[in-house]
Amino acid sequence: MKGIVFVSCFLGFLCLSMGQEDIPSDCGVCDRSACPEQKDKTCKAGITRDRCKCCQVCAQAEGEICDISGASNKYPPCGDYLTCKMDQDRNIGICVCDYQDTLCGTDDVTYTSICQMREAQNTKGRDLKVKNSGPCKTAPRILTGPDSVTNVTGDKVVLMCEATGFPIPHIGWLFQRTDDETNSLPGDDMAISVVTRGGPEKYQVTGWLQVDEASKHHEGYYICVAHNKHGSDKQTGRIKIHEKKLNRVERKEDGDQL
Repeated sequence: MKGIVFVSCFLGFLCLSMGQEDIPSDCGVCDRSACPEQKDKTCKAGITRDRCKCCQVCAQAEGEICDISGASNKYPPCGDYLTCKMDQDRNIGICVCDYQDTLCGTDDVTYTSICQMREAQNTKGRDLKVKNSGPCKTAPRILTGPDSVTNVTGDKVVLMCEATGFPIPHIGWLFQRTDDETNSLPGDDMAISVVTRGGPEKYQVTGWLQVDEASKHHEGYYICVAHNKHGSDKQTGRIKIHEKKLNRVERKEDGDQL
């Protein structure tokens, strides 16, 4: 009988110890009635228990500092779909998203990860689900349109245009002359070249239009047009060219040649 009592007491002590092994020794008795109310809207990564496993607190979000396993319980744990990993450069733990795949939410917004979608759901009160893997199918949107530029004859002029969308949009250029005639570029003008490449970010494309040795007939409006099967977007820049003035030395040299 004594042996049974001893075993029961030992198992009870063991279970109590296992339940408390993760709680720091400086934690007092948990009184949850004294805990402050925690609203989920203020927590990007959701709600968890504090270091004493008592009151509700905000979980650590993506990119926030966390406690590496075995370290002191200074911070709350990382939220859902997040793991605490060592940042070797800073020698600290950082919450990192377990799934980095791009996805489309039911709000038709593209998120870089499931963690980013959960943040939007928590902070904005949205009831979000995954609509499809990969980015949302969207019409193009020009992020950076061409500038308006003033230069002198003989100089080089470069215009840039950045756009995003999915499928990745195609960038084209139109030239509207001062007499309102509009042409597609580059056309047969050997002074004009058009280049397009992907980036600078994922699902973005950048186009450049370059005018070598600009002259007065290059004056006008240059329209960047981004389009895919879901729609199009356009923005306009203007090129204005002034006649280059010769300085006195250049005029004298020209006179000597004559």
